[in-house]
Amino acid sequence: WNYECDSDQMLEHVNRMIEVVFSIDCIVAHAPLYGILDYCPSGNIGNSVLMNKLNYIEHNIKYYLCGHCHESNGISIKNGMLISNAATVKNYIEF
Repeated sequence: WNYECDSDQMLEHVNRMIEVVFSIDCIVAHAPLYGILDYCPSGNIGNSVLMNKLNYIEHNIKYYLCGHCHESNGISIKNGMLISNAATVKNYIEF
């Protein structure tokens, strides 16, 4: 959870990114979008701020590539955007 920020800080980062989002077709991010390939035992852990923005603006993004949530790896399509969670290894620590 290093460098995690609160919702207001995330909204500021997302708004700056949105300024250039119209000229890109791929987002590569660590965390998945909220509600899509983001489920883990503690619940959904995706980025809700970015998900909300992408739901309410027009954009040309064709691919959202992420990882982070190993329990929900896979591929999904939402509004014509391919979303890929490439996390493949579940890490279990035994005590």
